[in-house]
Amino acid sequence: MTQIASGLQDAVFGGPGATRTRLTRAASPGDLVDARLPPTLLVLGAADNFIRADLVRGYDASLRAAGVPGRLVEVPYADHVFDHPYGSPGAQIARPAVLAFVREQVATGRNPSGR
Repeated sequence: MTQIASGLQDAVFGGPGATRTRLTRAASPGDLVDARLPPTLLVLGAADNFIRADLVRGYDASLRAAGVPGRLVEVPYADHVFDHPYGSPGAQIARPAVLAFVREQVATGRNPSGR
């Protein structure tokens, strides 16, 4: 789980993530990039305090390099829970982007495996 801050990793794993390498690797999406993944939409608060934006951008680049279709949507100035409450500025950016992505995937006729 290299995409999140180490303190949060410690809370998730009940101790330092560095001492639980097998578990952190199994939970890390960056270690599981594969061309067979389905189309992937990443929505990121650009000022997120829990998930490191630079690592999410790198993950997105890894997905695209592997041939996984998708996109990254960054919500400017937004922290982690940017889409709450309903109608918030972050939600007003994210919801149309999610809807457009889903519509695009349906229109292409891709099945859930991305093919």
